[in-house]
Amino acid sequence: MKLHGLTPAVSSPLSVERNPPKQKTGIHLRPYGRGFLRRRIKFLKSEEMENNYEIIARAVIVKEGKILFCNKKGQSYYFLPGGHVEWKELAEEGLKREISEELRGNIKNLHFIGVVENIYNDEIGEHHELNLVFEAESEDISDLSKENQLDFSWRDIKFLSKENILPLALKKALVGWIENKKVFWASQIE
Repeated sequence: MKLHGLTPAVSSPLSVERNPPKQKTGIHLRPYGRGFLRRRIKFLKSEEMENNYEIIARAVIVKEGKILFCNKKGQSYYFLPGGHVEWKELAEEGLKREISEELRGNIKNLHFIGVVENIYNDEIGEHHELNLVFEAESEDISDLSKENQLDFSWRDIKFLSKENILPLALKKALVGWIENKKVFWASQIE
């Protein structure tokens, strides 16, 4: 059975989690019977599947007082390199994969530094994303893009507050992290 494009871990008509964790980490189907499951799937198809909820892993790579940023060609704003975490992929592994797909070079020694929640619109529609941000080291990273639609550049840490970095909550959190090195939570959602 597939639910929202995903295969449940338990191979039964109902994927029932007997002792769900206290923190919400995903959709937990309760043992309410087949009628409930059919109504829930119908709801998912009609409501949630129209929404775009994404988990993104982003890297803060610092080199000689500068941070590596990327931007879409033709756009005037910057964002941290990284990308979508795939189903059942660890965030750190997803980040390493995305960096190797986008750039020449590898990252290592990833350290979680914060989360930024963001909602934005583009040509596809509205997106709701959680950005998991990691400090990463690299000895061989290049700012030469492997992807035609992206450019990469090193931006001076001293002038980050003046740069056009999106989401804005990430920019503010990143400036604070540079000053105090404390793990952050920030939201673009009001």
